[in-house]
Amino acid sequence: MDHLDDDGVLLFSCGGTDESGQHTNEVMGPEVYYASLGLHRYIEILIEAGGFVRHVEFDQHPELHTIIIVQKRTAQKTQ
Repeated sequence: MDHLDDDGVLLFSCGGTDESGQHTNEVMGPEVYYASLGLHRYIEILIEAGGFVRHVEFDQHPELHTIIIVQKRTAQKTQ
């Protein structure tokens, strides 16, 4: 979030699992390792980093894949 301009938008993709976990597969040939912190933890991290979650979408059904659109919160301006 620090690298975004004020009100900048980040498109974040992750595994859409409830809990953290890991797995491997060989669908495209070589074995590939995947890991996820779990959707709730990713959202917590993005908010803690100064983001405002605008949209969460589970795409590629039935795959467990999620897109999160988060916007950098700007500091409140005092008058």
